[in-house]
Amino acid sequence: MSFQDLANNRQAPLTTSTTSIAVGDNDIFRIRDILQGVQELNHDDGKFYRVMSTLGSVSVSQPKFEWGEDDVLAVQTCVNNGAGYSASATSIVVDDALPFVANHILQNTRTEEHIYVSAVNYGTNTLTVTRGFAGTAGIAMLDNDALLSLGAQLGEEADANLGNGSVPTEKFNYIQRLSETVSVTDMQDAVQMMDGVAQMPREIIRKTLKLQRELNNVLIYGKKSKATSPIAANGTVYTTDGFMTQATENELNLQGNNGLLEWPVLNRWLNPLFEDSASSGRKMLFAGEALYSAFSRLAWDRFNFRDTMENEFGGMVTRIKTDNGGTVDIIRDRYGFPTGTDRSGAGIVVDLANVNMTELVGQSLSWRPNVQDNDSHVRKDEIWGTAGLCLKHAGTHGVVRGASAQY
Repeated sequence: MSFQDLANNRQAPLTTSTTSIAVGDNDIFRIRDILQGVQELNHDDGKFYRVMSTLGSVSVSQPKFEWGEDDVLAVQTCVNNGAGYSASATSIVVDDALPFVANHILQNTRTEEHIYVSAVNYGTNTLTVTRGFAGTAGIAMLDNDALLSLGAQLGEEADANLGNGSVPTEKFNYIQRLSETVSVTDMQDAVQMMDGVAQMPREIIRKTLKLQRELNNVLIYGKKSKATSPIAANGTVYTTDGFMTQATENELNLQGNNGLLEWPVLNRWLNPLFEDSASSGRKMLFAGEALYSAFSRLAWDRFNFRDTMENEFGGMVTRIKTDNGGTVDIIRDRYGFPTGTDRSGAGIVVDLANVNMTELVGQSLSWRPNVQDNDSHVRKDEIWGTAGLCLKHAGTHGVVRGASAQY
């Protein structure tokens, strides 16, 4: 005969050594056969943080860290005139004249007319041109006609024109300090997670996971600020800009209607993220449960969605391929985008080549035991460290909002 020990979910044999007492009516007669150690739940510390931590952190010496980023100059511009231009027009306004100098030759990709540039006004983005160059026919231009540069041509005794470059954009963010203090009794210190040498006490692991989940949310939702602490003696409080604060250029809002998540819409939104000159060929999309479910329902009838697989970060990944050859791995982040909140319908598309964590030199997130004098049966440990987010080339990343949890 056996008794189900619901408290420990174990089959425990029963015995009795006293007459006139019913079996199982008193705990003193129940011998519990329990495996050593405590089985912990949910070791997941947030998928975004876990992926970021595998990329490594960049150490800096100041809480304010700066970087510059730039893009390659374009070799294409577009006509910027609602009425277009006649076949003989010699003054043409374009979206951006900065990439061009005198003696450039352009091709209208729609009409295949070649156009010679004799002068450039960068203030008004106006090109002075000769139409129908190199034997091509002058043809009327339409608004947004693409003009492709064939380079600056030199005559036999000509001097080269001065080219145009662009100055890198200066950007910055802050690093913030996070901490959790935990008191560990000698009894708790004896409760280990698993057998082995140099084990970390269970309470430390629990607090470490809590802090890492909070850091996961800091890296996604943080707002950059520098303020005086409520307690003046504590000095300045720095907080870091999170991903969703910095990546504001590309957003897809489903507005609570998962029916809007169709392949043409998704593909048309994702493609420009890969066309940015700084983009890599692979990105990760960290999604809440509602958004991940919406992708799953879309996946079954699309050949663009590859097989779902388990990845090294402890989650199932659905891989999709955009029409321009980009790869996106979709993974659920249940701590960054928790179920039961508006965040469940959100997600972020991350180009891992253009994002990294930062930390102050010598202040990485770690466990520091015995930070205070011990009591007779208690010691004080602290988990603390620094972290910030450096997100470069915002055009290579994206944000999705508004997926519904309703099926």
